[in-house]
Order: sequence, then structure tokens, then C-alpha cells
Amino acid sequence: MDRLKTILQMIAIIISMMGIITFSLFILEESFQTVMFGSWPAQDAKEWRLAKRAIEVQKPIIFAMKAVNWSVGWLQPLGFVAYNAYIRSAEFYNLGLSAKVFAYCPECFDGEEVTFTFRPQRVEDGTAIAHQIRVEFPPEVSPTLAPVVIRGTVRAEGQAVRVTAIEIKAVSE
Repeated sequence: MDRLKTILQMIAIIISMMGIITFSLFILEESFQTVMFGSWPAQDAKEWRLAKRAIEVQKPIIFAMKAVNWSVGWLQPLGFVAYNAYIRSAEFYNLGLSAKVFAYCPECFDGEEVTFTFRPQRVEDGTAIAHQIRVEFPPEVSPTLAPVVIRGTVRAEGQAVRVTAIEIKAVSE
């Protein structure tokens, strides 16, 4: 009888641990969604700096979800799979929102490194230009009007934004 009692206590402890883990991930999911829902009216109002803030608030939440899920989430295998999918979806939303904010407010990323698809409209003195974005290519690369994926550092300069390219790749369609 004592053996059965010990086994039942162990099962209860395991179930409690699984509940604590899943509940923690659930609260992190809810916090991510609250920020995501808050980003929608910011986008509707064209408040791009506020939408950019949502991106920054979401990043540590995503990190925390990953940390919890990968460190102890495997104790609840179905929850582990589900939250792993949710984390990937949250990362994708964050990337999409980043792209949208950069498209409407590249100056919101002043001083940051970004990666984006760039479609130059013209080239002047080794600088590719589209709308208010000017991309400085490294001296060994000649800019063209072909679309490219740029990884570079953003500098706001009045009404324009200068991106110093660190890496340039062809667009794979």
C-alpha cells in the first residue's frame, strides 16, 4: 500500500510540474498576443514608432517562451510540440511586423542593423536609391537596379535614411 501511495504521489508531482510548465507558457503566449493586439491599432493609426515598440516588447517574450519550452517543456510532450509551433508563428509575426514598420518608417530603425529586400529606382555615385532610402554599397560591389536583399546599418538623415550595406544577396524568388 505504501508503494502505491508513493507511486501516486510521484504521478501527482509530475502532473503538477506539467501544469506549471504549460501554464507558464500559456501566460507568455497571452502576453505576446496582448502586445500583438496592441500593435494593430498602432498600425491602423500609422503610429509606426509605437508599432516598432511592439516589436521590441515581443522579442524577450519569444526568447522566454523558447527558454521555458526547450529547457523543461519536453516534460509535457504535446505542449512542447504545440508551443514550439506557436513560437515559430510568433517569430514570423515579429518579422512581418518589422518589415511593415521598416517599409513605412525606416527612420524608426536608426542605428540598428536590418535585413530587407531593396528595389532600387536609380543609382547615383555608387549609391542605390528608392524613395527616401539610400543604400551605400561596399566599394567592391557596383549597385544596379536589380532587387537585392540588403543587411546593413540604418542612419536617419533628416527626411532620408542611409543604409550602409554589410551584406548583399540576390533575391531568390
